[in-house]
Amino acid sequence: MAGSETRRDRTKYLSLKEHLAEFAENNRRLRRGWCPVIDWVKRQPDDSLDDVIAAEIYIQSHPEWGPSYCCDVIRDTWRFNAPEDVADIQHDHALALTRHPWATTRKPLEALFAHLEIKWRSPEAIALLIDYFDQHHPNPKAFFLQHHVRALLPADVVLSRLRSPDYSHLDEEPLIGGAPAVAAREDSDALD
Repeated sequence: MAGSETRRDRTKYLSLKEHLAEFAENNRRLRRGWCPVIDWVKRQPDDSLDDVIAAEIYIQSHPEWGPSYCCDVIRDTWRFNAPEDVADIQHDHALALTRHPWATTRKPLEALFAHLEIKWRSPEAIALLIDYFDQHHPNPKAFFLQHHVRALLPADVVLSRLRSPDYSHLDEEPLIGGAPAVAAREDSDALD
């Protein structure tokens, strides 16, 4: 799997201690009292870059921590990394996020798209995540057209191609017990 978690030509994160310092700083900023990732990382070997890569792969793919972690990194990487690295890191974590089941990614992904601190630097990451969202969300167009969400997206993001539920069947007269719903309602009124 190509991505920041396997990249050996890195400017940062040559040790897990670097990760821990930034995890702790970001958790304080987010007012998180406890983080299972920090507890887990503290117990891992930190002797080589291979240890760092193994820990990153584990965290990104963890069924409980992975989706939230990936969204946190996508949102906050601009705070902790060199500007020239941010787009690649966002894309790498977007790839990792889309490998998780929708049921575990929906809540953190919706929060990511609506978060006031998101700074999209990777067109590839945002395109990938919008496509993933479009494939799984019950009404992606309505979600992205909410003013507070749309305002955070880059201006060049095109939302017109997103799915909307087909409500055309609601124009038809629904049947209740084989009779039109209107007639059924009138009958119930007569019983009162």
